[in-house]
Amino acid sequence: MKLKQPSDFTPPSHPDGYTQADLDKAREEAQKACQANPASCGIDISGEVPAAVIGQDLSLHVGKAQYQTLSGTQQLWVELSFIGQNYDGKLLWELTDYGVVE
Repeated sequence: MKLKQPSDFTPPSHPDGYTQADLDKAREEAQKACQANPASCGIDISGEVPAAVIGQDLSLHVGKAQYQTLSGTQQLWVELSFIGQNYDGKLLWELTDYGVVE
């Protein structure tokens, strides 16, 4: 895996640093790159055990998950966003995206 060098980074668009929009765009681009090529992010989906990546915001990317349907099993990748806790203190995630593992 090639590590990014300081020269690879774009300077902040805002004089006070990166805006939330800059950070959101960078995160979205990184997630798309990982989805398109999980190995480029250090995710190995070739084995039997599903790989998962947990972000600093507790978002969760699962590169390979088995979905049991009435007609059989599908291999999916899923994106989950942490949305907080319920009244009982249980942690909650929301399914934000998914697709079939090819």
